[in-house]
Amino acid sequence: AMPAQTGSSAAPAQMVESASTPPTPVAASPDELLQQATTHAVWFSAGTPKPGAPVIYFLADPTCPHCAWATEKLAPQVRSGDLDLRVILAPIRNREAVYQAASIIQSQTPASDFLSHELSQIGSTPSELEILEAHEINPDVVRGLQRNVAWARANGVKGVPFWIYRTADGVKLDFGAPKDAMLGAALPV
Repeated sequence: AMPAQTGSSAAPAQMVESASTPPTPVAASPDELLQQATTHAVWFSAGTPKPGAPVIYFLADPTCPHCAWATEKLAPQVRSGDLDLRVILAPIRNREAVYQAASIIQSQTPASDFLSHELSQIGSTPSELEILEAHEINPDVVRGLQRNVAWARANGVKGVPFWIYRTADGVKLDFGAPKDAMLGAALPV
């Protein structure tokens, strides 16, 4: 397995490569997709959530303007700890997305670097993210990002931003801008 460490924005993401990469799972239901997001995908929390904060998995490409707008909308709840936004980076748009995603994952502060990078894409605030050169990128990180993309495609995810979250009515999947109904209905995992 190759989970990214979650929790504090001060904690670097940890990549662990197994001897054999498991096959890409295909979910038979939204519940299974949520389970796979938790256990198969490489992810990190975009902040330091309060205990019991609702959890939303966010498939994002760091070069996607719609993902940046979504991040801007959710940033206040993420920063306050009222939302556990679990980011699954899926660099699907271009080669630069891979460099940016790998740089975020390898950062000592992936959560804060992700937020500042996303917000810089649509505003005048500069990004704190240092983009790594190709030779500085850990091959295990690239494999983790490739796994995220393969998993998303195998499960019919057509693009980003894509959302997975649990509600009182079961697991929901959504695409596009974050909706107020999603934020109001999401539960802790």
